[in-house]
Amino acid sequence: VIVAQVAVTVVFPAIVWFESVQLGRMQDFNPGFATNQFLAVQVERDAPVDSNATPDAATVERDARMAATLGALRGRVAELPGVAGVTFAETLPGGEYPERRIELGYDAAEKTARDPEAPGPFRYATVAETDTSYFDVLDAPILAGRAFNAADAEPGALAAIVDQRFVDHVLQGRNPIGQQVRFVRPGNPEGPSEWYSVVGLVGKLDVGVPYRKGPFAGFYLPGTPDRFDDVQMMIHVRGGDPMTVAPQVRQVAAAVDPSL
Repeated sequence: VIVAQVAVTVVFPAIVWFESVQLGRMQDFNPGFATNQFLAVQVERDAPVDSNATPDAATVERDARMAATLGALRGRVAELPGVAGVTFAETLPGGEYPERRIELGYDAAEKTARDPEAPGPFRYATVAETDTSYFDVLDAPILAGRAFNAADAEPGALAAIVDQRFVDHVLQGRNPIGQQVRFVRPGNPEGPSEWYSVVGLVGKLDVGVPYRKGPFAGFYLPGTPDRFDDVQMMIHVRGGDPMTVAPQVRQVAAAVDPSL
């Protein structure tokens, strides 16, 4: 009993210290936009679509219905008083974004010239899939290149936007516009993904997690919310508490689709 009491006495302050450090990180976390002006809404949908599966007619029809529903929801919410913009993302800022191993075009060229079988350098990026309006609604400036457009979200389009941390920690200060990036996974029999082309550089957005140390190199891909597994709607509200808009959003959602 005495040993247990001493152990608890020693361990408890360490736990308190660790939790206080984590709390401090969360309080100091700055996602790069005015969070006090945004209302986050999770939109439930039916069973998520397996992106690796061949879509059948039912899946295509369901996605088409969801696309129309979310389009109507966006339009109706955008008309509410005080709403400055509406956008969607698969993961909210501060959430757990997937981190994936990547290969750069110039790395691949150097590897091919040296030894096609030699492993390339280990580089990782934090991947965020967002609506094409994401940066505009969050008032996130595009520092170089361009923002996403509707064509970038079409199936088969391979555009990407990176943040300043990606330039600093992955590209080592190189100009990001036009850089080729693909996803690789050791031991994957299907090989690496197709090459994505970087079309823009965004500043002051954070894809990190509040309780983890970075750096998190942000790599953004465009998408439409009907294809997201988790649909997160972000509503920019100016001049008031965003929570006052929540009841109206529920009313609009019920009017657009009672099952939404």
